[in-house]
Amino acid sequence: MKKSENKLQIIFLNQVSGRLFRELAEGLAESIGECVLYTGSDKENKIENKPRLKVIKAPQYHRGSYIGRLLDWFRYFFYVFFHVLNQPRNTLLFIVSNPPFLPLAGYLMKKLRGQPYVVLIYDIYPDLAIYLGRMSEKGILAHIWRWFNRVVWENSEAVFTIGDNMAVKLENLFDVTKTRLGYIKVIPNWVDSEFIKPLPKEKNWFAKKYRQVDKFTVLYSGNLGATHDLETILEAIKKLGKIENIQFIIIGDGFKRMYIEKFIEKENLSNIFLLPFQPEDVLPYSLTVGDVAIITLAKGAEGLSVPSKVYYAMASGSALLCISSGNNELKTIIEQHKCGILVEPGDVNGFISAIKRFYQDPVFLKSCKENARKAVESYYTKKNIEKYKEILMDKLKLFHNN
Repeated sequence: MKKSENKLQIIFLNQVSGRLFRELAEGLAESIGECVLYTGSDKENKIENKPRLKVIKAPQYHRGSYIGRLLDWFRYFFYVFFHVLNQPRNTLLFIVSNPPFLPLAGYLMKKLRGQPYVVLIYDIYPDLAIYLGRMSEKGILAHIWRWFNRVVWENSEAVFTIGDNMAVKLENLFDVTKTRLGYIKVIPNWVDSEFIKPLPKEKNWFAKKYRQVDKFTVLYSGNLGATHDLETILEAIKKLGKIENIQFIIIGDGFKRMYIEKFIEKENLSNIFLLPFQPEDVLPYSLTVGDVAIITLAKGAEGLSVPSKVYYAMASGSALLCISSGNNELKTIIEQHKCGILVEPGDVNGFISAIKRFYQDPVFLKSCKENARKAVESYYTKKNIEKYKEILMDKLKLFHNN
């Protein structure tokens, strides 16, 4: 694909485009040329047009009932499918697994009009749906979905994913040598390390507002979904209530929020703040309030997804307390960068011991916090966008250098 052949270079398809994907789209557009992003993100995500990136509003995704989510997925799929038909056929489709069956649009476009596409896999479906209990492993839908995945991925120019364990899982699901690239390219997610950076509590208005300046703060910021091990966290909070200086802040929304509210009321907990998701411009203050950041990956979800919030926690200079099991990216990060402690899901005593070690050993805490920030600066910055450029421009030669 040459710049002289087609003014529009890339069409990005992602129903929920947060800050991370916006940075990727903007970075590629800046280097490659004019691009368009179809997204259903709401106004709070502040997805705006850039000189080389046009943003087109598409059907949104709402975190409601399962049926409602499915309808939102289909609405987005058919919306972008018919819109792409009106775009130049030699424009590259950059498709994210969101909705999870969205890459099928790329395959259909290739067969209908020879349009090239690449796939970025954030979550592996139907495996994640099977793990969540929403689909039977032996059901016909799972078999059909996996067959479509194999066909779609093998016909792509390239398949990207965000973790080594995910790549290992994917290699067992299709013949990667049939892609033009010939292998799965792993590019970790990142964080804007200038946007999120350590901030002393005495200079942090968020810390002052919630009386955390002189406290030891343990932060959970993210989805409160059915698969997140919040029960372990709450039981630990209850048992740590006698240590007055340890405070917990839980920020987020989701399926378990009401359960958390009832637990706090029932146990009369005074060592916890439960807050809603914060606007993007508050994140440099809310994320940096934590001395320790809790990251969860449910047992059975290893190799199926990577919590991107881990990089934001590391950028903020927080030590990590990760609840996960088996081989996964969280374990790799902690072992490689010496930036926290890993505990098994359901291990309340192990969780409490980890909190106490951070609290009672300031040298260890300081080391974890510094190592977390250094790791981000070395491995998980926006420089990772360059790795996408290298594949698209140098390896696949889809574009001329701009």
